[in-house]
Amino acid sequence: MNPGNVLSNLNGAAMLVVQAHRARLGFYLDAVYGDLTVGNSRTVQQVSLSANPLVDMTILTVAPSDALHQSPTLFLDGVLGARFLWQNTSTTIRWPETGQSVTGRATGHFVPFYADMGGGQSSSFSTQACVGMGHTFGWGDISLVAKNVYYQFTPNVRTVDLSLFGVAVAATFRF
Repeated sequence: MNPGNVLSNLNGAAMLVVQAHRARLGFYLDAVYGDLTVGNSRTVQQVSLSANPLVDMTILTVAPSDALHQSPTLFLDGVLGARFLWQNTSTTIRWPETGQSVTGRATGHFVPFYADMGGGQSSSFSTQACVGMGHTFGWGDISLVAKNVYYQFTPNVRTVDLSLFGVAVAATFRF
């Protein structure tokens, strides 16, 4: 699907990034949710059929972090974590006869960035990256980032690519 089709068939979507630090140690949580339904109809041998594929997906990334470098102009974390994907897909086909029926940091403003790659049980390869703009407050930071999550699946020797791009609002709490 092209991006215009995705947006016009999107039932709901959300991205959330939360990061907390205490001295050098921290915790990173990243959640992505999407619900997509595509209505389609096609005539097959002079019979009009309608199909409604549904994709409901949640991606959760969790990782502890450790400050690798801290200075007035750069704060760099090392993270080691896990990413989980839950996905429900279904297709309803309606037959006409019966009708029956998817961080750099500076004082004030900073540029947050993040990148990782890996693989696991359900995917042969996955990456996640984000970059944006942020502002530091006394209690923590608020960021607006552009983010991309990519999965490559290889079920039954056929490669399937899943790429999700969007904007996320992130909050980092310091205590």
